[in-house]
Amino acid sequence: MNTKFAQRVKKLIDPTLENSFKLASKPGIISLANGMPDPELFPIEEINLAVKKLLKNDGKKILQYGQTAGILELRKTIAQYYSNKWNKNISFDEVLITTGSQQALDLLGKTFLEKDDYVITENPTYFVALSTFNGYEVQYKTIQLKEDGVDIKQLENHLIKNKEKIKFIYVIPTFQNPSGNCWSEDVRKKVIKLIAKYNCLLIEDDPYCELYFNNQSPHSLISLDRQGLVVYLGTFSKTFCPGLRIGYIIGQKELIKKLSLVKQGMDLHSPTLSQYLIHEFVKDEPKFNMHINKIRLHYKEKCQYMLKCLNKYLQNKAIWTNPQGGVFIWLTIPGVDCRELYKNAIAHGLAFMPGYPFYANQPKFDTIRLSFATLSNKEIEKGIKILRDLIYNLL
Repeated sequence: MNTKFAQRVKKLIDPTLENSFKLASKPGIISLANGMPDPELFPIEEINLAVKKLLKNDGKKILQYGQTAGILELRKTIAQYYSNKWNKNISFDEVLITTGSQQALDLLGKTFLEKDDYVITENPTYFVALSTFNGYEVQYKTIQLKEDGVDIKQLENHLIKNKEKIKFIYVIPTFQNPSGNCWSEDVRKKVIKLIAKYNCLLIEDDPYCELYFNNQSPHSLISLDRQGLVVYLGTFSKTFCPGLRIGYIIGQKELIKKLSLVKQGMDLHSPTLSQYLIHEFVKDEPKFNMHINKIRLHYKEKCQYMLKCLNKYLQNKAIWTNPQGGVFIWLTIPGVDCRELYKNAIAHGLAFMPGYPFYANQPKFDTIRLSFATLSNKEIEKGIKILRDLIYNLL
């Protein structure tokens, strides 16, 4: 069987990562690894009532095949929400519903990428996006991620030298996975000027923008774009429930038409019941905002507690980010090979994400990603204490 696999399969997900996901649910393991939302925040009772209402009133319609682009009601609601948020006219036919934002990445890969095309990414970046693009046998040009966003000079150098081979830029500018980093307004405006100057497509992956802790997130890149060069990816996985598998793409009408044709060959359409259920919930904007405010406060408190534990137990042994939103903290541990640290951690009942898979080129082995989303304060502190002991043993 192995001799039949396509070459591109060899570049897909690392076994270490698969193990991390499996370990997240294993009894006795404290998992600082996964980026899953806290299930305690799922509005289960409201969902139960909504499903009963939907099935009673429109069951035959809701359980039937649907349009590839998504149900009209949800597309209109999303378009109206972002029209208000961005002060920009978005129509429903500029919205495509996807089976999670992960499908959105694959749709864009299938639509744009060919073997040996160039994709520009942040360094580090979301490893599953890399896994998706690897399936199309691309090459990467990376831009270093600074505290306030990407290195502008480095980005422009790539655009100058490789303009003909670059298909698109892929970025997560707001509370990035894995770093928790958030670009400044200044960096955002400079990037928009650059893509306009070089006529380069940019994919803005934005799953965490609503999970800010204090001040609202900076302007989305698409809200600053006047050339139609930014394609926006959103999801309800972080603000509602990931198991419903509903995300969306916002882009120019012609692009949405093309992506819909590609999606049709994938799955015909995303789950109709999930779409109606989400629409039922988000159409009541005050109620939905109250739900998101609850999530923000929850994650803010978790983040602050993990930062407190890091300061208490790992001061002078590691460097970490101080995110203002999202669910991740990124650690650099000078002098420690985190592959070895990972093996030792598993043996001591602790899981985290090694940092090396988040690099498209030239991985760094002294970095790890921690998530505070699903653990109690007691588990967070215990996990950081185990991490401290393991680091001390390796130094």
